[in-house]
Amino acid sequence: MFTSALTGSLWQNTIPVFTLVLSVLAGREAMPLGKAHSWLRLAGVASTVGGAVAFTLLQHRSGVAPQGENVPLGSAFFFLQCFFGSAFFVIQKGLLEKYDALHVVAWGYAVGGTLMILVVVPQLITSTGWWLLSKEDVLAILYVIFISSSLCYGLYGWANKRTSPVFIVTIGPSQIVFTALLELFIFGTEITTAVYVGGALVSTGVFLIVAGQLQMEREKVLGGGVQASLLKPVSFR
Repeated sequence: MFTSALTGSLWQNTIPVFTLVLSVLAGREAMPLGKAHSWLRLAGVASTVGGAVAFTLLQHRSGVAPQGENVPLGSAFFFLQCFFGSAFFVIQKGLLEKYDALHVVAWGYAVGGTLMILVVVPQLITSTGWWLLSKEDVLAILYVIFISSSLCYGLYGWANKRTSPVFIVTIGPSQIVFTALLELFIFGTEITTAVYVGGALVSTGVFLIVAGQLQMEREKVLGGGVQASLLKPVSFR
């Protein structure tokens, strides 16, 4: 373990930032500098990145990391995970314009599952006792498979087809609150200054991104004859 669950939760909140930047570079999000919504989203980018960096630095300097943790290395891994996770949603949006959400998600995870098997099987061959799982281990594995993977990413695909990559990933900041509370009540982990400062900046940044996104969608509705993606009627097709 290189860092804590709370560190990972805070880094997850940079996904809207990376998604916004990649969406602009890919031409899927407009960023006209003469519009207020563009500056709101840019301010959100700065605040969210600043929050993640502030948390990492304060956590590292305060010396509160448990023995064996390596916050800079753990944060580097989380950075890569968040960046490529954002790229996943942007690329998926292009595929969802041509194919059904269920097929896109299923094929994506079929490839990912195959690659994981190629990595895991050699480790299982050289290890002993890996099949001796407790009841808690089995429940945790089932939760990861059916809830946090299958259900969540299926819903992500459904929402991505009907909205935009930036909008669907902005629900992430709620992880800060729930992770901090769970660590407090289950593990007795102290809520530090790094959590307050980083969490406040990240939450502010994501709020600005959402506000800018909604303002841009309203302008689409008022200025053109086409419905904005965030305001389309719900359809389960």
